[in-house]
Amino acid sequence: MARDEDEVTAASWVVGAMGEFGSGVRGVMPAIFEAYARILHPALSPGERPVRWAEIGRDVGREVRAQTRFGELVEGTFSALWDEWPRVGEFPADQLPALTGLLSRFTGTPDRCWFCLWDGWDWIPEEALASAPRVRLPHRDYLLYEGPVDAAAEFGQRGEDYFFPQSPNLFWPDDRAWCAATEIDLDSTYVGGTVELVEALLDDRRFEVLPAVPDDPLA
Repeated sequence: MARDEDEVTAASWVVGAMGEFGSGVRGVMPAIFEAYARILHPALSPGERPVRWAEIGRDVGREVRAQTRFGELVEGTFSALWDEWPRVGEFPADQLPALTGLLSRFTGTPDRCWFCLWDGWDWIPEEALASAPRVRLPHRDYLLYEGPVDAAAEFGQRGEDYFFPQSPNLFWPDDRAWCAATEIDLDSTYVGGTVELVEALLDDRRFEVLPAVPDDPLA
C-alpha cells in the first residue's frame, strides 16, 4: 500500500532534471535516459471496447506516426469504431498492472518506488491537501507517495462500494532506473529508461507503443 511521504527530497533529482514546461517530452520527465517510449491510450468503442489508434488510422486511411496526435488522426473523418476519445491524464486502469509488471523487471528496487499525484484532482481530501508538502514542477504541484511498484494501481477515489482509479502522474523506482509520466493534459504515457526496457515495451502486444525522444513536441 502506498503511503504519504512527509519529505519530498526523493523527488529532487526529478525537479533538477526536468525541462521547461512546454519543451516537449523533456518537459514532463527527466531527459537523462538512454531511450524513450510513448504508450498511446486507447479510444473506446460504443460498446466500451478499447480501440487502438492504428485500428482507427486504417479505417480512416491515415498512418499513426511517432508524433501523431489523436485530434490530427481523426480530424475531418468519421469512424464507427470509436465514440470516446482516449483518456487524458490517466493511464488505462486495466493495463496498469501489466505496465508495472513489465517495469518491475527493469529495476533493482521494485519494492520501493515513488509516486507523484497531481494535487488538483478534485477527489483528494482537503485535509490531505492542507498538510502535505509538494513536489513543485513547472506549472504542476504533486503529492508524493512511496510504495512497491504495483501500488501504482491503488490510487483513486474510494467509497464503501466503489473505487474510481487514478494512475500516478509520475513515478519511478528508488534506483531511478526508469521514469513513467502521464501528464494531466495528455492522452499518452511516456516512459524513459534503458534501451532494453524500451525494446520490451515496443515488443509487448498488450500496449500500443511508439518510440520517442526528449525533444518530441507535445500537443
